[in-house]
Amino acid sequence: MPDRRNDIVGLFRRDLDRIELPPRDSWRPAPRKASYLMKTSRFVLYVGAVAAMLVAALIVGFGLRDRNSQVATSPGPVPATSTPLPNTTPEGPVLLLKVPTGSGDAPGVVPAAPGGISARGPQSVAVEGGKVFLWDEAALRVLVYTNQALTQKAPLTAARASAAALLVEADRLYLRDQDDSGKALVEDEFAIATGSRLRSAQLQSGDSSIYPRVRLGPTVVTNLAKGTPDPLGEDRSGNRYERLVPASSCGACTEFRRLDKSGAVLGSIVITTDTRFEDLSVSSDGGIYGLSWDRDGGNQISGVSVWTILAPTTAPTATTPTRTTTPPSAGFFKFPCGTVTAYVAPSATAAGSVALGTASFALAAGSGPITNAPPTVGSSICVNGDRSAEGVFTQFSISPMGEGICSTVLAYTPASATTPGTLDFGTPRPPVRIPVANGVTFTPAQVSGDQCFRVVPDAGGTAQVTAYIGPRQ
Repeated sequence: MPDRRNDIVGLFRRDLDRIELPPRDSWRPAPRKASYLMKTSRFVLYVGAVAAMLVAALIVGFGLRDRNSQVATSPGPVPATSTPLPNTTPEGPVLLLKVPTGSGDAPGVVPAAPGGISARGPQSVAVEGGKVFLWDEAALRVLVYTNQALTQKAPLTAARASAAALLVEADRLYLRDQDDSGKALVEDEFAIATGSRLRSAQLQSGDSSIYPRVRLGPTVVTNLAKGTPDPLGEDRSGNRYERLVPASSCGACTEFRRLDKSGAVLGSIVITTDTRFEDLSVSSDGGIYGLSWDRDGGNQISGVSVWTILAPTTAPTATTPTRTTTPPSAGFFKFPCGTVTAYVAPSATAAGSVALGTASFALAAGSGPITNAPPTVGSSICVNGDRSAEGVFTQFSISPMGEGICSTVLAYTPASATTPGTLDFGTPRPPVRIPVANGVTFTPAQVSGDQCFRVVPDAGGTAQVTAYIGPRQ
């Protein structure tokens, strides 16, 4: 029996032999079907590669942006200078004192009044010797804090409730009353220990400031013109202090500077804060301090905060203070008003003098006059300005002589029919002594406290008191 398997194999072989095959050199294996694991691994690799490229692109992009930003804000070359460069890194003020308002020993709040007058808390602050002095106008007193604890209350019953610009020097307090435009009207000096008023100056009448150094204010940080400095005051060394909004945009920031007498910048700080300062003061050792009000949820004044803005300096004290209040060895300055009988103008290198009646006043070299014309012989004037302990005017201006003086009477020597007396006053340049005309006398009540008197030149041009006007209003 024939083998059928061979017939079938032969059949298939014959059919296969009829199929044309490509040349052998063009043969290639059929693509192999990838497994599921292979596909997954390949997908992960692709995704990882794309992610790595994106991360690298982002890093390069941020680097270029930072570099461009640095180039755009980098300042130009800084010239060589011995003046310390200011700290221009925006910072925040440092909290020095925080106390709630209220009654009793707490600082008070003056309530709102008709006519759109808003409530107000303490409006002025001074920091000296590690102590914070807060002018509590609601109670007419100065509260003294040491290490955030109330240590003293100085009642100033004779102070004006509208006064501000608190300054502390040794055992004295100073306050200034001014109008809405900031023009000074009256200045008062008080004893810290007792709160009694020692002297007063009517600045609108041409009197000189009784402050021992420059203290501007009250100062409220409002919309300052960019790049325009606003003066704050001076320290005991005569360094000046100012604030300004930098010309370059830095958000809610303000720059505070310390400058020497030539105007060179000794130190600076830029602070960024939304705090509204109701007052800014300069301490005798060169610190700048700010006063702000805290408010509760109902926008009512609930507390007071005092901030350190620029730390004090250890700069040496100047040998001559900016303003002198020390009288000469005789105890009193001569009253610088009367009829001009002689005048020698000071030059930049030589001293001058002015004679008012029989009294002569020395004028330091380079002292003025400032802001107005020099005096002329025969005119009745007052010389205003700062004087040294010897009574020499270190700077001066001229104003017409009025017909009276209103000041605090310090002492009184009655006149006789043939001999002049004297009245000692706390202003216009503390303290001063004015002759009382022969035969003019006053009662004890008329020479006690703040009083007003008529003062006119005698025949020789020397100022003298001739009559009592009344108490100062």
